Amino acid sequence: MVELISTVAKYLLVVIIYIFIYKIVQLIYTDIRLLMGRDSAAALLPHLKLMTPVGTRGTQSVAEIYPLMRPVSLIGRSKKCLIILPDPYVSSEHVRIDKVGDRFFVEDLESANGTLLNGKRLEKRTELKDGDKISLGRIDLVFSEGGR
Repeated sequence: MVELISTVAKYLLVVIIYIFIYKIVQLIYTDIRLLMGRDSAAALLPHLKLMTPVGTRGTQSVAEIYPLMRPVSLIGRSKKCLIILPDPYVSSEHVRIDKVGDRFFVEDLESANGTLLNGKRLEKRTELKDGDKISLGRIDLVFSEGGR
């Protein structure tokens, strides 16, 4: 009788473990699907892509996508900013992106280390074009008009 109870308990435990593993895999799959859907939806809107270095040849990949849906988007280290960049070379409120109709303008907010737009120092408010690279400290952001 004890052997029968112990055998049933073993099989029951194995079934419970398999159900547990199945539920974990199901949660991971759902999270990945939601994450992919969010990034795909964000790519349709005007957005900034946070670029990270990959390898030693200077290539970069997209680490994060930030949709630009507000009329004013602040970028910097401050918690008041829409896009918070934890880089010591980025000012608390480093850059502002203004949305005017379907156009976007970038302006440096007198940051300590300045801002580069396509490798040139940003001196005044400038309209962004698709593919423009904004460099703040050691961070590169690429503007995309979306829709692709």
